[in-house]
Amino acid sequence: MTTPTTIKLPDALKKRVTREARSLGQSSHAFIVAAVERQTALARARREMFEAAVRAEKEFDDTGRHLTLDDLDRRLEAKLKGRRVRKAELKTWRKSSSPSAR
Repeated sequence: MTTPTTIKLPDALKKRVTREARSLGQSSHAFIVAAVERQTALARARREMFEAAVRAEKEFDDTGRHLTLDDLDRRLEAKLKGRRVRKAELKTWRKSSSPSAR
């Protein structure tokens, strides 16, 4: 099912859309639909990444468990070289309750 939707494009943008769509052998309509689909997927991915970051921050605040940047770099380097990587050993960090640490 499709729903008719009207969008108003500035003349210069409409000309660019038409030119690029033709260069790809597409109609302007197909080009615009694909562009809206890509932007929608990108917006969802950004939202999901932000939500994951908020959850990770909360987990860190609750537990203090984390990987150091050095550990993460070593793991990434090993994976990029095709080596097996064991489950990470998380470090624990706790905020000090002393006033000088705040």
